[in-house]
Amino acid sequence: MAIKDDNMGTATQAAFQQAQQAQQNRQAQDQQPQSWGFFSKGNLGGISRNPTSEVLLKAMNVLQTTYKEKVTIERPYEAVVLPVDNSKEARLTLSGIVVCVRIPDNKNLGVSYHTLLLEGSSEPLQPRVLNWNNQTVVEDRTAADVNNATYAEAVHGIVQRAFPGMVCRPTSAQVVHRKFNFEDEEAVRNLAINAVFPCISDLEVNFPNFRDINLVRWNRDSSLQLQINFNEPDRLDYASLPVRNNIAITLTAVDNSKPQQGALENNQGKSMKISQLGGFIDLIWAPEGQTNQYGVQQKGPRYLYSPRFVMTNLENVMRMTPASQLLALQTAMVLRETATSWYPYCDPRPQVAGARGVDTRNIGALNIEANVFEDPSGYGEKIDTKLATFTSFEQGKLLSATIRPVMYFSLDVSECGSDTWYNEVFSAAAAGSVAAQAAILEAANELTGGHFMNIYKSNESPVTVNDDRIHLGYYSGADGARHDIRDIDYLAVLNLLGETDHDAARAWSDTFAQTAYPLSKRLQERKKMIIEMVRGDVIFTGFARRVTLTYKFLEALDMGCREAGLVTRTTSPSFGNEYTNSRAIMSFLPQGAVAPGVSGVFQSGFGPAPTNNMGANRGYSSRWG
Repeated sequence: MAIKDDNMGTATQAAFQQAQQAQQNRQAQDQQPQSWGFFSKGNLGGISRNPTSEVLLKAMNVLQTTYKEKVTIERPYEAVVLPVDNSKEARLTLSGIVVCVRIPDNKNLGVSYHTLLLEGSSEPLQPRVLNWNNQTVVEDRTAADVNNATYAEAVHGIVQRAFPGMVCRPTSAQVVHRKFNFEDEEAVRNLAINAVFPCISDLEVNFPNFRDINLVRWNRDSSLQLQINFNEPDRLDYASLPVRNNIAITLTAVDNSKPQQGALENNQGKSMKISQLGGFIDLIWAPEGQTNQYGVQQKGPRYLYSPRFVMTNLENVMRMTPASQLLALQTAMVLRETATSWYPYCDPRPQVAGARGVDTRNIGALNIEANVFEDPSGYGEKIDTKLATFTSFEQGKLLSATIRPVMYFSLDVSECGSDTWYNEVFSAAAAGSVAAQAAILEAANELTGGHFMNIYKSNESPVTVNDDRIHLGYYSGADGARHDIRDIDYLAVLNLLGETDHDAARAWSDTFAQTAYPLSKRLQERKKMIIEMVRGDVIFTGFARRVTLTYKFLEALDMGCREAGLVTRTTSPSFGNEYTNSRAIMSFLPQGAVAPGVSGVFQSGFGPAPTNNMGANRGYSSRWG
């Protein structure tokens, strides 16, 4: 009951009533359930004892300084950095930074923005515990999972408030991993540039007079040099994470214009990198018989494999539209020009620095399952490929006796990684997006000046639709350096476990192919195997979707580029004559196998002799026809 005293002054009575109302409000709040998220707003004076709260402030300061002093953004573009503070937004798990780019004098183009999610701004996410078939399944959750509709809505609101009345367009997002070193100036600079590029690219695409790359109308004033290197070390991505890069393919334009008589030849021979592509060869178990070249009578079918070139890096460094990315993708087709084009990848390596100091790419382990000498046990011994007697010819015999002469092409696209913004159209297509599938087909047609669709004549998906999810992360190698955990592939399993556990390769393959099991279960088992094989420090940073392109699409793209005038002359050492004289299977096998064959884009030439009989780095040069 309220108390009224006629002797109280007006001000005193008002204060008394306010105090009563405040007490009633507190009592009402006490009756309401509270969320633990309430405490994210309870920092005294804006200061928290939790070190994760300092990550946002440090990252903001470093990036602002970098854009001001170390990254030159040419006019007319302007970059603005905005904070996303999870201490002020209880519904957000991670803090972040939004990099916005606009053209101040052209407000009609709006603002393009790219989001950096700071993994270190929160404690690690706890996994989900599921039940499947009365089994406990642990499903890992990563920082990329935070990049959901709720986060996107919050970020969009922040950008709209900063640029009222302007169209604001998101250009993907990227996780900055927990161990990222903000004291490393080069690492910060790469991060900053990679956050600006998607924004500038988006603005350029929205220019009224924008024209994407079209091979038909491209000026033939340059030659294209296609350099292929085998046995390359890991590279660092734009988030400073190691990426497997055993095969590196670089496309470079070299000016070949002739100067006028008497003019200086300053520009003649000037080169410019167009694209870079990297990856490795993985093996797919494929149940198909093959003739034994060792002269041993074969009693029945045995395990055989198909090669798959897994692209871990696909980047057109000049422009990153889908059409430009497809030009970079086309360069990978040189690996299928002949059945032995990729064999140098298997050359013995003098030094091994990977998992446990074991040569995980030793092809001698193929014989464990292939059993080319028909050991009565059903399994063969690992062939010693380090012997001087194991020549290129012997290497070719082993590979051609165990691996089918086709090639699959797949692309790993990170979930919210540094490569996501320029390759996510492929992962979206693999996830079943009809719009993304159509965008890739349209880009292929644009690149080839309409020739692609004359050959393809379909709206079929250019990629297989699946949920092929891959662990990302790194481990400490025998050399103490960080290595991409994708070093652990089928051949690595044979080398690390195959001699003592004949079922290991089957178990590994089933984590990809046994789709009767839920994906979370298969990923859990695969993670266990990775940890077992590495036997050291393993850091899992996230996931990627492995996208496999269809044979029909790749053939039409290759032929379309040829019809559009792209002719590549390859010059390399000739190694062909030296190399030659019920388990589940991958669902994409019928769709993705690209047989060897001369497309007309790549024309064979001659090159320097190899430095040894096993081969070395192969160089290829290309030119516009």
